[in-house]
Amino acid sequence: MKNYETKTASAIKRLKTKHKLVITGTPIENRLIDIYSIINTIDPYYLGPLWEFSWQHCLFDPLKTNKIAGYYDLQKLNTSLAGLLIRREKSDVLSQLPMIQQQDVPVELSPLQKELHAGFMKGIAKLISKRFLTPYDLQRLNLLLASARMVCDSSYLIDDKTHDSPKLIELEDILFEKLDITHNSRKVIIFSEWIKVHKIIGQMLRKHKTGFAELNGKVPVKFRGDLIKHFENDPN
Repeated sequence: MKNYETKTASAIKRLKTKHKLVITGTPIENRLIDIYSIINTIDPYYLGPLWEFSWQHCLFDPLKTNKIAGYYDLQKLNTSLAGLLIRREKSDVLSQLPMIQQQDVPVELSPLQKELHAGFMKGIAKLISKRFLTPYDLQRLNLLLASARMVCDSSYLIDDKTHDSPKLIELEDILFEKLDITHNSRKVIIFSEWIKVHKIIGQMLRKHKTGFAELNGKVPVKFRGDLIKHFENDPN
């Protein structure tokens, strides 16, 4: 029902009930339209019509119809949702979580990564120095910020003819030297924001003949449970 266009969402919204409670994992982190559909289920008048909500918070791609390129005024939306949304953040539940060890491993960028990163930051500096930012400027800013983050993983994410990634070399050392996962039954979960990074990590694991399961946003929901069970139960 996060997708307001589905038959499920439409059917749920027609239910006549005295009380409504919606439980969700990541309503805002994925797509802003998800939160619209969820709130619309609770109160169809709370956020107004979809066109008005989109006009207030969405930046649309000038070249692709209905393609959302970015968002704005999110603090205003956050304030307006305060009366409906109960959101437990990490700071609220920290005392209830088991003790963990956090170890940060600094990794220096390669010369190529530094050069690409500097180029993106130069573009960002030029944009934020402007007195007023147009919707196109904000879209361009989001693109440059994303590119600056991607190149820190590997230059391959920006230019697939190159692959400078000290981070991947460090990960390989952690997995096969420090943790020695080849010779023990330890399992490791690796998170990355980018599917291209999954690809290059997969190539590295295959090189070491190490089994893995990959879960990303492109995997259909009906297959995700089996993937997780496969990771949990398969010793390889």
